Amino acid sequence: WASVKTAEMRDRDTLLGYVGTVEDITEQIRAEQRRNAQYAITNVLAESSNLHEATPKILRSLCESLEWDVGQVWSVDTAAGVMRFVATWHNPTFDAEAFETATQALVFTPGQGMVGQVWASRQPLWVQDLKSDANFVGSSVAISAGLKQACGFPILGNMGILGVISAFSRHSQLFDDDLLEMMVAIGQQIGQFIDRKHAEEEVRRQTVRSQLLADITLRIRQSLKLEEILQTAVTEVRNFLRADRVLIYRFKPDWSGTVVVESVDSSWLALLGSDIRDACFIENCRELYEQGRSRAIDDVAQSDLSPCHKKMLMQFQVKANLVVPLLESEALWGLLIAHQCSHPRPWQDFETSFLSLLANQVGIALSQSRLLSQEIKQRQQLAQQNQALKESRAAAEHARKAAIQARKAAEQATEMK
Repeated sequence: WASVKTAEMRDRDTLLGYVGTVEDITEQIRAEQRRNAQYAITNVLAESSNLHEATPKILRSLCESLEWDVGQVWSVDTAAGVMRFVATWHNPTFDAEAFETATQALVFTPGQGMVGQVWASRQPLWVQDLKSDANFVGSSVAISAGLKQACGFPILGNMGILGVISAFSRHSQLFDDDLLEMMVAIGQQIGQFIDRKHAEEEVRRQTVRSQLLADITLRIRQSLKLEEILQTAVTEVRNFLRADRVLIYRFKPDWSGTVVVESVDSSWLALLGSDIRDACFIENCRELYEQGRSRAIDDVAQSDLSPCHKKMLMQFQVKANLVVPLLESEALWGLLIAHQCSHPRPWQDFETSFLSLLANQVGIALSQSRLLSQEIKQRQQLAQQNQALKESRAAAEHARKAAIQARKAAEQATEMK
């Protein structure tokens, strides 16, 4: 960029010519672009309530301020150990359909492609010429779309790298250290935003979790009806987890069992009342649950479950499940189970913790119900004993009176003789 200034040269009223100066203002323009980008992204983060809302605005602000044609966000999938596509933005004047379709299907491992290199190094990366970078994954599609340059920078949070932002341009720009430094700062800024929102969400979840546990605990203490308590538990759990199905499975003495209560979305099979005998469970899982341990399966099809166990779960449309034991006086009474039927689901630690805490409360309800049943039975036995004693006393009294009457009758007969 250049700034041109001109002035007239005159001798009184006669125009002799013009004099001009040309000043290179490239650095000024770039500095202004960087300030605008940081300012725009700061505003976006301040005005957004969550990352989903902020992401497209971040990409647009970044690309428009720095004159890039495409921006993309990638996020770490910790469970799978890969970086996955999250969102994209492109300049309205750029036909990005083919390029975006191709890149959305990509996944990266550390060190693979530009995204993977940024992930592995946790440093920004500038690709001056896509044609000459053999490590760039998808370069043929990018080049066909008319893209010439790319850069990427990490999104860094307190616990490490959270993702990567990549940007592409149809026009060549000179390598700029200051620009990369600014991108690092923006990545840290976005990482802090993500950490803060995660912390806020965790506080919200803890509040909801504590309130839900308190409500269920209160209902357990107030209610004497076990079925009502169990139904409340599965209904509230499904609402909290947003699962497709939550049920309680009660064991029989032979370790077969019955679904005694259930809350299920209408789109999926209802299992209430189903009698299930799973030989695989008896062999592989019984000891685990008797020890009070839970089990989370994120993807049934890809899990290490035995073939017969997988077959049973798939028969019930289950693609992911979370199971915690229900112990009554340290004995395995049944299982509290959450099912995701629509898709595999990576269960979170707080979800497992919540279900375990709730299972403890249900265990208290089971003990309470057993003690109540014992008390009722003892009262019934005592009532029966009291009734029998009362009847025995009445019979004895009747016999005594009959004996007295018989003696009197005998005495009167003797006197008449």
